[in-house]
Amino acid sequence: GEHGQANGDNFTLDRVAALGNQIQQITKTYPRANIILVGDGGGAALVANLAGLHPEIADAILLIGCPCALPEWRTHMATRTGDPMWPAAVNSLDPLKFAGGVSTGLQVVVLVGGEDQVTPVRLSRAYVEALTLRGIATDYRIVPGAGHDLLQNPDAAMSALTHLAARLPEKP
Repeated sequence: GEHGQANGDNFTLDRVAALGNQIQQITKTYPRANIILVGDGGGAALVANLAGLHPEIADAILLIGCPCALPEWRTHMATRTGDPMWPAAVNSLDPLKFAGGVSTGLQVVVLVGGEDQVTPVRLSRAYVEALTLRGIATDYRIVPGAGHDLLQNPDAAMSALTHLAARLPEKP
């Protein structure tokens, strides 16, 4: 896909649909495989939107540094950077608005750095709270002292992913 302006402008319905179509192809090829979707930053927003719009698409999701409350994130970034691109209108989907569509059987881990200045803890917390209100047991992990680049510290991400994979039942 296209990178976009990196201001949350490309978490759109067409991109979520394209991602969903690719995952459905993989599922057809490997029908017994558990599908775990992992997204970092904007990719986490896409995965969260996909889980809300197509609840059957995955068995588990790992969201890392998610701007899961999109309007609040864009306001935060506008204040933080002073860049005029942030307040501009975008056609992106807000993961928080689609949390109601997430399957109650989905395994979810949300990972965020305790010192993340790009996607602060409060943005992930809002999404986790929305899932919890739906009865979705969400493993919410704040990595103390870590910033936004959690994939630079693969131990936290791999630990969360390993935990997710271990919880999934084998498919017949």
